[in-house]
Amino acid sequence: MDNNIADASEMENAAVVTGFRRLEDYLSINIYEEYTEACTKFDTLFVFLKEQGQNMITEEMKTNWSYSIIPGHKYEQKEERNPKLFPPLKRRQFYNYNLFVLYKRFQCLKYYGTKEEFSVITEMLTREIQICFEVKSLNEKDYENRKEIGDYIITEMERFFNDKDITIRTIGSVHTKLALLDSDINLGIRISPERIKKGQLLFSPDNWSNILYDTYYLAKCLRDIGMEATLPIPLANRTKFTDPTSGLKFIFGIDNSLIFERDNLIIEYLKLDKRIKPLIVAVLQFTRFQKINRSIREQTLSTYSYVIMTLHFLMNTLEKPVIPSLQKLCGECDSSDCFYNLYDGPVSTFFNNKFEKADVQYHTCIRVINKQTGVVRSVDNDDSKSTIWYSENDDDLGTLLLGFFDYYSRRDNYKEISIISGTGKLFGLTKEEQRSDIVWVQDPFMIKKNIARSCKYFSLKKIADVFTAAADILKEGRAFQDICDE
Repeated sequence: MDNNIADASEMENAAVVTGFRRLEDYLSINIYEEYTEACTKFDTLFVFLKEQGQNMITEEMKTNWSYSIIPGHKYEQKEERNPKLFPPLKRRQFYNYNLFVLYKRFQCLKYYGTKEEFSVITEMLTREIQICFEVKSLNEKDYENRKEIGDYIITEMERFFNDKDITIRTIGSVHTKLALLDSDINLGIRISPERIKKGQLLFSPDNWSNILYDTYYLAKCLRDIGMEATLPIPLANRTKFTDPTSGLKFIFGIDNSLIFERDNLIIEYLKLDKRIKPLIVAVLQFTRFQKINRSIREQTLSTYSYVIMTLHFLMNTLEKPVIPSLQKLCGECDSSDCFYNLYDGPVSTFFNNKFEKADVQYHTCIRVINKQTGVVRSVDNDDSKSTIWYSENDDDLGTLLLGFFDYYSRRDNYKEISIISGTGKLFGLTKEEQRSDIVWVQDPFMIKKNIARSCKYFSLKKIADVFTAAADILKEGRAFQDICDE
């Protein structure tokens, strides 16, 4: 708003304020017909905004933004008003006039009973989430064991390809260290960007030999190095197999969707706050038990979708965000070691049956300082080269999980899920592109890719209902195990 009379705030979603008369002048000039219609039906703009405007925003526009019309002298009087979200006025002369205040409505956690009773529930739930994290996820020794076995398979399979432009990497939950005890280990075949031509079809021999997509050939190679229970899945371009010594199950195929790069972005987010990893593990354990995590028959959401949904919740829905966006950081970054500044250009990826270029640039220099709890994350870099981001969120894990369940119990909140810009809005899409699906979880690198596209109306209803029921059960004081454990 060009006529903002409030001081600048370091918060991206800070309220903007203007005099009500200035608002009337602006609307009468720039949208004269709509302004005239509102004044004709409701006598004045003031009456229209007081009686009908809020309903239009809530029911028709379905936005998180709202507004208030308040006397200037009352703007700074409320003690509970956050001065960073509602910055002070630049000049006291506006204290004698009505003000139009545009602000963002944040997630409000619903709870039963008194705040003291609710606090007891969230503290118990926090302990249960921590136990779930310790019991259901892999420890460092488990990860080292999987890495050792995976490295052996990678070395042997790369010998079959005998091509310096073809490499294999561990990808997915074992790479990000978000794996549960029974998670498969994913190995991705990666092609050097120099070998991939923009616009080429997926199976073009100009990019590589077709044997990389021959799942039966890959299964034969795996048997030759001693792997068992090989199962080619041609439609998915994947081959499943089992390591006979450890009994661990693997999935092997082309990484043509920047899985390795997106894993690295997730790893960077996990470093920002010690609450993020146990919260995500709790969400994944819950969604798997409730059978709303990648059920092909019912077209539910993937593990990757739930990870992005959790980060979106922590970044964009809370009055006091837990994390910033690492792709569109608000402020300057001067770190010479930051990946954002070392970035050397787009990488190749597969999208819509062709290979295209995608921007995978993000910050790796962020050091979060929590003003309530102290430093939450210490980066590997020299502090002098770090970019500081301040958080005031001190919610415990129980409060955050209940907030997550409450937020995603409402189906309207699935329309725009994105971590790219830090605003919560889908980034770089037209309105026509956004209307195509009822659930939109935006891939952080391939901005036109909806990773939740397969989720349709009845599946979304089931997911939202499951979250609603879970929140209600937990608010009664029942255990986390009651909703996600055998």
